[in-house]
Amino acid sequence: MIRAALLALPLATPALAQDVRCTLTPPCRGTACAPVQVAFTIDRNQFVAPMHPNEPPRRKITHVEMGRDRFAAEPFLIGPALGFWEDAEAVGSRMLVVQPGGDAKYSETPSGRRLTGTCEVSD
Repeated sequence: MIRAALLALPLATPALAQDVRCTLTPPCRGTACAPVQVAFTIDRNQFVAPMHPNEPPRRKITHVEMGRDRFAAEPFLIGPALGFWEDAEAVGSRMLVVQPGGDAKYSETPSGRRLTGTCEVSD
């Protein structure tokens, strides 16, 4: 019994979090566009399946720094893409999707604000 527990120990160690740093810009129309810096972390431990089927769903959360703005959002992993989504209820929602190569797209609704750019993901 103890031997089995010791062998399973490396499987129980936490996965590393991934830090995401992005530089995004709005569509430019003849003027200089100020880039927006975005930073957040994807903690892959939050995506681990429950150990028991009766466990309640786990809420995933990341803290996003976007320019001067700070907010909590829900991180997501969809295949090789990652990002975050936040529902600000009456104000609208915002979402950032980062593709495996680092290309990123950010959008807000209902304002229609859109930013594009690149992100670096570090382990």
